[in-house]
Amino acid sequence: MLHSTGWVKFHVVFGRLKVVPGQPRIHQQVQRADPSGMRDESLAVDVQHGATEASYLLDSPQERVSLECHATGQLLFRCEQKQGPRRIVELSQPATGPLRLVVETDSRRVFETDNLWSLALVEPEMCDNYLAPALQRALPALRVTEMRGQVVSELFRLSRESRPCRQRVEELVGELGAKRYSTRQHAEADLKSLGPGVLPFIQQIPERHLDAEQRQRIERIRRHYHVNAPDCCERVAAWLASRPTTWLALMRDEEPMRRKLAYAALCASCGEQRTLEFHPSGDHDLRRRQLDKLHSQLATN
Repeated sequence: MLHSTGWVKFHVVFGRLKVVPGQPRIHQQVQRADPSGMRDESLAVDVQHGATEASYLLDSPQERVSLECHATGQLLFRCEQKQGPRRIVELSQPATGPLRLVVETDSRRVFETDNLWSLALVEPEMCDNYLAPALQRALPALRVTEMRGQVVSELFRLSRESRPCRQRVEELVGELGAKRYSTRQHAEADLKSLGPGVLPFIQQIPERHLDAEQRQRIERIRRHYHVNAPDCCERVAAWLASRPTTWLALMRDEEPMRRKLAYAALCASCGEQRTLEFHPSGDHDLRRRQLDKLHSQLATN
């Protein structure tokens, strides 16, 4: 129903769910009941002045699926399996701040993340077995597992290439505010030429440190890479490649060569001054201990 009405669409943009209204102004609701009375489905959408509210519910003897979107930007998704083993998946996304995923079976697990793709990389089994199937019930277009596989392949491809470094990006951002017009022009062109991997760096620079010209040119760079468009594997991979946690997750891969590539990429992203001990060809227990140590080491630096 969410898809068939066309009133709203849901995309993932930089790892966060984004609701996109089908029209500038909507006030609609619909309810469908199965003739047997065993299945009810309802949807209400209100779009006014750029703010979107949507409420979706699917209720049957097998499951109960709900999705609430508030004008503030808050989103809450819940999928409960009524028959068989206990299974509840709940994803809450505030207007700003980390997403929170709760999975309840015979135990209760809670995950927090700033984006869905990092969570899918770090917790692939949880993603495949719980999050992705639950989201498919209401939002079948969000193929989280398929996208994760594409992102992983793209990350390993990127691991063989040079990527933008923070220092170079910050230097070019500084040149966006240079006195000479030609310097500003060349800096903007150079930033665009570095690819979408510059986005995580420029988005971390506080606006208060930028003058009006720098902010204007950075906004042009953001538009150049369609920052409000739905995520694609190339952009997500370029964005996640700057995060050490991405490569730590990929260092758990079953293939030694891929572990070696991820380890090299981690070292490159952390800088040569770090000593990061890891043996890609070591046995499972050794690698697990080394990864635990690296997680602690990188979390405190």
